[in-house]
Amino acid sequence: MFKKLAISTIIILVCGWIIPGVIIPDIIIAIAIAIGLSLMNHFLKPILFFFDLPITILALGSFMFVINIAMIHVLTMIFPTFIIANTDSIILFSGLYSFLHNIYLVN
Repeated sequence: MFKKLAISTIIILVCGWIIPGVIIPDIIIAIAIAIGLSLMNHFLKPILFFFDLPITILALGSFMFVINIAMIHVLTMIFPTFIIANTDSIILFSGLYSFLHNIYLVN
């Protein structure tokens, strides 16, 4: 579990470093964001997936990307020092985080 948290934190820090408009002030906030995303992915995402299943089927699965963006936006409201400047940055952050997370943490 600690390994997955560490990898998620590193991925979040890398995404914040690469994408302009994303400000992650310190590693403690990055760890909190990793924990928040993990909790949302385990508890909230299945519920949202169930209710949005018809839209997801019609959109050929691309609506899951919208759910990921919404979860990251919720985290920016929970942690006010985690700043994402504009819509382009949140889309890039969500896409890069999902891509890197799937590469490094798929069991």
